[in-house]
Amino acid sequence: METRYRIPHVRVDFHLLKTAVPTSVLRTTGYGPNVFAMESFIDELAHRKGQDPYRYRQDLLSGDMRALKVLDLAAEKANWTSVAPPGRYRGMAFCEAFRTLTAHVVEISIPSDGLVRIHRVICVVDPGTVLDPGIAANSIEGGVAWGLSCAFLSEITFESGRTVESNWHDDQVLRLPAMPPVEVHFVDSGARPLGGVGEIGPVTVLPALVNAIFAATGRRYRSLPLSRHGLRIAETP
Repeated sequence: METRYRIPHVRVDFHLLKTAVPTSVLRTTGYGPNVFAMESFIDELAHRKGQDPYRYRQDLLSGDMRALKVLDLAAEKANWTSVAPPGRYRGMAFCEAFRTLTAHVVEISIPSDGLVRIHRVICVVDPGTVLDPGIAANSIEGGVAWGLSCAFLSEITFESGRTVESNWHDDQVLRLPAMPPVEVHFVDSGARPLGGVGEIGPVTVLPALVNAIFAATGRRYRSLPLSRHGLRIAETP
């Protein structure tokens, strides 16, 4: 997994889990779970250092003007440096995936125990050049819906050697009443080679969400779906 962060010493180990159950990639391929782990960990490091998660990422991206433009625009559009409305909390995540730079900010509240209301999702994307802004924005918005589905609802389980879920009636996806407002902003940096927008929509939604939940509750969630932990998504007001 690529990272734009300026980290002086990096060691990466890969361990292939062998299982009798046939598996394939989730949408976002390996970026989804890997960025979820990476950006959740970055948030934990910022908290351990006593530093704002946005400022901490700024420091790690020092000198990378393309990355900083994406991160800073996400913070600006989300009013990150302003006090959030009462009862609301924000989480952030950033990554490079499929040669595209993406940052998400998710703003939530916890109206009751176990219920998470998502008030808005801000996304900034730099694929180099946006060839069709309308189609590209639609792809990112759909990716947000898919990412939130994975975060709260979707899980494959097994019983007696067979999968329990068979179709959309028992493998749930996000419904319209729970879909939050989504703002998509593009940066045309002119970078080459071009990046993609078809698979990046869900990637940073997941860690931005759990980072917002930590800001609200002080609890870290390192596995998904959140339904395993008693959390569910609320319908938008």
